[in-house]
Amino acid sequence: MEAKIATVDELVKYEGFVKAAIKRKEYREAVFYSTRIRENCPDSIKHIKMSIKSGILYTPNCLAETIKLTYDVQ
Repeated sequence: MEAKIATVDELVKYEGFVKAAIKRKEYREAVFYSTRIRENCPDSIKHIKMSIKSGILYTPNCLAETIKLTYDVQ
């Protein structure tokens, strides 16, 4: 049980990192942490949305990865 609590704490920390990175306009960092979250929470709509937003902000001229993510989610 303690391992699961540690994992949840880490994911909450990553969520904060994503939000802070977006505020600082460090979109690559936001993509990195949102991807880490989705690895552990693949069905979380909130975190999928964070990944999509981060991906669009990071590479607005090349949305191939973001579009692939939306297809994979469907």
